[in-house]
Amino acid sequence: VQVAIVRPGPIQGGAINPYIERRECLRKDSSYEIPYEHPALEPVLQSTLGTIIFQDQVVQVAEAFAGFSPGEADGLRRAMSRKRSHEAMQRHRERFIAGAMAHVGADEQTAERVWEMVEGFAGFGFPKAHAAAFGLLAYQSTWLRVHHGPEFLCALLNEQPMGFYAPDSLVHEAQRRGIQVLGLDVNASGVQCTMEAIDESGRDGVRRWMGAESVAGARLAVRIGLGYVKGALAQEVCELVAERERDGPFRDLGDLAARTPTCRATLERLAWAGACDNLVDASPAVESGSLASAYGVDADSRSHEDRLHARRRSALWQLGVAAPAGAVDEGVQLALPVELPRTPRLRPLDRWQRVLADYATSGVTVEDHVMAILRPRLSIPSGADPVVLATSSQLPRMAHGCSVAVAGMVIARQRPGTAKGTMFLLFEDEWGTVNLIVPGAVYERHRALARAEPLLLARGRLERAPSGVLNVLVRELVALERFLGPAVDDALKMGGSGTVSGLPSAGPAQAPAEEESAEMGASMRAVAPPVQSFASGRRR
Repeated sequence: VQVAIVRPGPIQGGAINPYIERRECLRKDSSYEIPYEHPALEPVLQSTLGTIIFQDQVVQVAEAFAGFSPGEADGLRRAMSRKRSHEAMQRHRERFIAGAMAHVGADEQTAERVWEMVEGFAGFGFPKAHAAAFGLLAYQSTWLRVHHGPEFLCALLNEQPMGFYAPDSLVHEAQRRGIQVLGLDVNASGVQCTMEAIDESGRDGVRRWMGAESVAGARLAVRIGLGYVKGALAQEVCELVAERERDGPFRDLGDLAARTPTCRATLERLAWAGACDNLVDASPAVESGSLASAYGVDADSRSHEDRLHARRRSALWQLGVAAPAGAVDEGVQLALPVELPRTPRLRPLDRWQRVLADYATSGVTVEDHVMAILRPRLSIPSGADPVVLATSSQLPRMAHGCSVAVAGMVIARQRPGTAKGTMFLLFEDEWGTVNLIVPGAVYERHRALARAEPLLLARGRLERAPSGVLNVLVRELVALERFLGPAVDDALKMGGSGTVSGLPSAGPAQAPAEEESAEMGASMRAVAPPVQSFASGRRR
């Protein structure tokens, strides 16, 4: 029932509230008598407490209440299951009401009310068998997610595109549940995502998962596959993995370029995705005197962390110098294994640049979250209405009905036709997700933002349902870039969830800060993961 009742048919037919109220009454008083529009409906609607929830019940009601023959009842079902003309539905209505009065002696008003239940169900509904199968799949999926989380995530990532959530959202949700996800690596990643055993310290690379016996007692992690790199030719990726498995791991970037028939563009995509980081020497570079003097800084003065964060640029620079192997009719024309020159001092990528590079190349970031980077920079002027800026982890501790602001990355949008103009958004921040309800009037005022902006700040009222489900009823949507203050130290890391605090007042924004914030917003719009939009599939 809980699967079928949230479909447009039961919603339009007015089944949800009566069913819930009657279910609650039965829970409190087992002797409660279920009301039916007519006694003839009791055998048909007893299991759904007098409401029409399953598509099968439309046929049963037409037969039991209006005296339809099986053929007539199926004709009604088919007429309601596709675009139908007003004249066809009017003919069924007249036949239904007349049949109810003649077959069970119902008065015209009762027949009209039952017809409204049937007609409202015409939007879309599940057959009972479909709902049962759906519920079984939901249970099985939940069981796998709880008891075999890494394997389940790996399978989901390998079946993309599918389902409601983009791979990036699946990865972040799994990480919040303690599942370790490992990034791209030309010496460890397969073509598809794979399982790897990791040691107690969390370092990867103990061995590739080859079955239950090989990982007995070891913790499992999911390794992102090279097939996720956008723009990399599938055939070249397969040949790269085959070469590594045949002749061993690549020793350095020159060895990678020389042994694999991979074009320069694919190598560059792999480097910018971070897949070649472990082939870059992070020790202080021995730079020539001219280069060192040109930069004005001794290479040894850089921290080890800076050198690690410069590895993508270093790999890109070296692979631009290397001569890649090439494919020929007889096989692969290997390149000469020329030793590559040392990389000059390159500026390290900051956290924001690394996330943008991840989204631009693979659509998945495993080491950071957009909101963890931006939250320290949020600075919002407080107005007449006192508002607090809260994370998803803080909302459960806040009072029902309080004014609140939430910021996040949009990972799902829904605006079903049965919602009367209301849009439902799902925000993701570094701690979890937040459900937002955008009323039709608010949606019309902020249509462009609601439909396309990846990073938003929403102000509204926190609502807590009796079941404990939290929603934010939105009254305003704003692009998050408008509230980004001056840059803070990039060394800031993801901290604890902290305590709820009031929004700080922001002084007059500096023009450079505004320009930088606008640039950050534009960059994110260019690379943001695709979002599931109801009835439209995934889109940015």
